[in-house]
Amino acid sequence: MVNINSPHELENWKVSVSGIIIKENKILAVQQNPNSNHRLRGCWRLPTGKMKSFEHPYDAVKREILEESSIEAIVDSSPIHIKVRDLNDSTCNGLLVVYYEGKPLFNVDVPHHAPNGETIDACYFDVEDFFKCAGALGRRELEGKVTDRIYELMGR
Repeated sequence: MVNINSPHELENWKVSVSGIIIKENKILAVQQNPNSNHRLRGCWRLPTGKMKSFEHPYDAVKREILEESSIEAIVDSSPIHIKVRDLNDSTCNGLLVVYYEGKPLFNVDVPHHAPNGETIDACYFDVEDFFKCAGALGRRELEGKVTDRIYELMGR
């Protein structure tokens, strides 16, 4: 497995990060802009994004959560799961999706969300509603271990 704490080991990977943020047994989700080129356009999903060059995945996930939802989050420093995907791309080893869990820094509702172009809304959902709203494509993004952890965090 790749050591995500080693910038040298991450050089030949595309890295995406995803945050599972829980508040009062509800999960934070963002709605992808339906007018975007993203394959999950219009779907509700976890705050997710690409890691920038020389950025640590931990810093990237906190940045993505803030950019996409306007929520500042406290995120555990160890990821709960790392998914490896082959991209059939000779320029890199593949895609790493690094999942972190956390909670909002402040116990406030999602602020009026200023769209950042990628997302158009953010909301806390009951877990069942989240999986319904995520749609088939969004649910497929969350493999078993991540889904199991979401249910565990929600006390179910």
